Amino acid sequence: MSDGADGPNAPARVASPGGTSAVDCLGAVSQLWDCLDGELTEERMRIVRAHLERCAGCYPHFDFERKFLDALAATRPDCVAPAELRAKVLDALRRAGFAERN
Repeated sequence: MSDGADGPNAPARVASPGGTSAVDCLGAVSQLWDCLDGELTEERMRIVRAHLERCAGCYPHFDFERKFLDALAATRPDCVAPAELRAKVLDALRRAGFAERN
């Protein structure tokens, strides 16, 4: 993962309403899980994906993580945590300051 100013690993620049934004290799790779989980804003998703399309060093990380999540999902299609365990985990997350998604 090289972050030269030019070339295939250069930060991807994507036009946005507030100007042009960029993400370098470290920024792209650090946001991969959120990207794959759909937890980035649309603008941030476009910026990260633009970098991945251009960067031969980062794309394999994205590809591996995507395939990992697909394989994980395929191994547990009907696996559900017991209600008591789920309640304990959610309670611990609430106490730690996390809010449930609706």
